[in-house]
Amino acid sequence: MADPAPVFRGATLKELLAEAHDYVVSHGVKRESSRGSTYSVKALTLVWENPSNSDENYWGWSREAADFYQQIFVDGRPENRPERLAEKGDYIFPYTYAARSRFWDGGWGYIQAVLRATQRLGGDSAAVTKTQGAFFIYLKAAGELVHLQVILAVWDWLGSQQMAAFLENPFTVDSFMARSRVDQLKRVINEIEDNPASRRAVTVSFVYPELDQRMKPLLGIPPYQFFQLLPGEAAEPLHSFHVHRSLDAGQGVLLDFMHDYYWLAEAAARVNRPLGTVTVTAGDFHVYLPSEAAPAVDRIEKWLMDVTDGYQAGLGVPEKLLQKENYQQNALRIYSLLGDAQ
Repeated sequence: MADPAPVFRGATLKELLAEAHDYVVSHGVKRESSRGSTYSVKALTLVWENPSNSDENYWGWSREAADFYQQIFVDGRPENRPERLAEKGDYIFPYTYAARSRFWDGGWGYIQAVLRATQRLGGDSAAVTKTQGAFFIYLKAAGELVHLQVILAVWDWLGSQQMAAFLENPFTVDSFMARSRVDQLKRVINEIEDNPASRRAVTVSFVYPELDQRMKPLLGIPPYQFFQLLPGEAAEPLHSFHVHRSLDAGQGVLLDFMHDYYWLAEAAARVNRPLGTVTVTAGDFHVYLPSEAAPAVDRIEKWLMDVTDGYQAGLGVPEKLLQKENYQQNALRIYSLLGDAQ
C-alpha cells in the first residue's frame, strides 16, 4: 500500500516552506524536466496556519521580489488588462493571473489585443496570410505588442475569415468582451458574503482551452488551477484553498502563497471575518537541482521570464523565439491551417 500523501502545517511561511523543501530533497524521486533535473514528490499539501505579510513569511524571495510578482502578474490594475498592447520595455506574458482572474473574459480580451496589434501594423487578414514570409514578418512585429503565443493561438482559434470579419467590425469583439468580463475574486467574495456556508465560492479554471491548448507542442499554460473560499459560519475565520498542477519548492511556492494571502485578506476584510488558513495542494512538488538548464536565479524578473516564456517588448525577442523549434513548428502548422494560406 502506498504511503499517504504528506500534509505539512506551519505558523509561518518560512517555517512551512523550509520543512517542505527539505522533505522533497530527502524523500523526492529524481526526475527530468524541460528545465533540468528535479527531486519531486506527488500530491503534497501545505497549510499556512497564521498567514500574514510579516517578514518571517518570506523565504526564497525577498519582499520586494514577491511584491513585483504580485503587481505585474496578479493585481487587478488597469495596466494588467489582457487587451492592453505593450510598450517598449514592458513585460509580455502568454498569460497572467491578473488577466485570468481579475479580468476574466473567456479569451475575448486576447482577441481584442491581437486585432488592435494587427490594425496598428496596418495589416488585414489577406495581407497577413498571403505568404508564409508575410506571416512570419507579421508575427515578429505583432509579437512586440502581444505575446507571440497569444497571437498564434488567436489566429488558430478564429481562422482567417473570422479574423477578417472582426478586423472589419472590431466593435463586435468589444461587445463580447464587455459582456463576458468578470472579476473572479469579487464574484467568489460576493458568494461568501451572501452565503457563508456556500460551497460554490470557486473561481473558474484559469486555463482557456481555446487559447492555451492550441499549441502543438504545448507552450505556456497556467499551473494555478483554481481558488476557493471555504464554507463556514459568518463568525468563523475565512479559509482559502487552491489546486496547483506543479509547484517549485525553491522559488515559485512563496509567490503562490502570497498570492493566496492577499486574495484571502481582501475577502476577509470585505465580509468582516477573521483571517483563517491558506491551503495549497500541488500535484507535483519539486526542487530543481542546480544545472546549466536550471541555474540558480536571484532576479525575480529573469526567473519569471524563464518559467512563463515571457519577454520584454522592443528587444527583438519574437524573432528569436520563431527560430526555436517549438515556436517555429507551431507557426508553420497554424499558417498551413489558415483558410487564406497559399
